Amino acid sequence: MRNITRTLMATLVGATILAGSACVKAAADDMPMHHMPEHGGMGTHGGDFTPHFLHGLELTDAQKDKVFELTYAQIPALREKHKELHKIHEELHKLALSNDYDDSKAHALTTRGAAVMASIGDLMAKTDNRIYQLLTPEQKQQLAKHEAHRDHEHGWHDGAPQPAPAN
Repeated sequence: MRNITRTLMATLVGATILAGSACVKAAADDMPMHHMPEHGGMGTHGGDFTPHFLHGLELTDAQKDKVFELTYAQIPALREKHKELHKIHEELHKLALSNDYDDSKAHALTTRGAAVMASIGDLMAKTDNRIYQLLTPEQKQQLAKHEAHRDHEHGWHDGAPQPAPAN
């Protein structure tokens, strides 16, 4: 039973880290949340909060303004989802360390957590696509080349991770 609890907690924690992916995080001084740069979301680069996939592209001032608008418009919803996810994680932790552990309660919490993470991912993807639609055809071409180069650097082909070669 403890192994199931640990597995469920590890899954939820791991998924939370990826979702913040996808992770969404709030700074201690209540600064706006942002996606982790290594997951293709927004990150600080020279002090601005632009999606990581835009770094290296020359945006017009109008594009930068619209990116800012779209990015910051999602922050309240992301913050609420993050708080909800944190609450679920706390509930699961308390359940795991109680004498009243119940598999169905744990499953219900992890299912709720997965649904919250999915909604975070949906919101982030929708915003990223809205930002992508702001790009000119030339910028989209430049981005596609950058993404292909990144995929190649990581050993991915057609966007899918490839198995490591056998030794």
